[in-house]
Amino acid sequence: MLFVLTIISLAFVFGCGNNEASTEAGTEEDKAGSGNKLVMGTSADYPPFEYHETSNGNDEIVGFDIDLAKAIAKEMGRELEIQDIGFSGLIPALQSKRVDIVLAGMNPTDERKQSVDFSDKYLTTEFAAVYMKEKPVTQFADLKGKKIGVQLGTTQEQAAKDAGLETVSLDKYPDLIQELKSGRIDAVLVEDTVAAESIGSDTALDYKIVPEIAGLDIAVALPKDSELTGEINEAIKTLIDNGEVDKLKDKWLKLK
Repeated sequence: MLFVLTIISLAFVFGCGNNEASTEAGTEEDKAGSGNKLVMGTSADYPPFEYHETSNGNDEIVGFDIDLAKAIAKEMGRELEIQDIGFSGLIPALQSKRVDIVLAGMNPTDERKQSVDFSDKYLTTEFAAVYMKEKPVTQFADLKGKKIGVQLGTTQEQAAKDAGLETVSLDKYPDLIQELKSGRIDAVLVEDTVAAESIGSDTALDYKIVPEIAGLDIAVALPKDSELTGEINEAIKTLIDNGEVDKLKDKWLKLK
């Protein structure tokens, strides 16, 4: 009986050890950056940079940043995987290494640089105020004393506060436009290219560049001390030099 119990105990121990090893191996395979995969985080509610497009029942994330990420991955010889995450959750996703990179119209501010690293810039944009035509914004002074919508955790949010504006912060940009149309806010502060895309054929909306608030550079965000930073910078330089970035600007970033 003692011999039988000993054999059973050993079998149990070795069985548990094999299961644990398998679990660890599976976890390692699931980590971002494993193998030939490049995992990108974005917040797909921000046209024309990244947004959902449905065609023939198929949902796809498209936009300037998406095409740029595909081009970067191709230059690096990697397969791109995209994860849609709320904007305020993108930096935590980098810190926990759920994603390798973030492309989401993100500005490399000093505050963000304390948490993550950034590539060289790939675009520079200006700020614009989106407003209802019946309540036009003709100058920066028109924003004073009004409720200005900004996306939570963005540079626009901080820029608006620094400019002394009263802000209403929401996580999703489309929700801000709905708040604007409902009259609960007076304008939305956003990048010029996003403003142009927002109004589209909507005759009730318009926008105005706000030069009083300095424009911003856009770059790829990466985890601190990422081994990919050098490769990303090389890919961006190549795509700028060969005119691919300009082609993407012409395709996606339409200003009036």
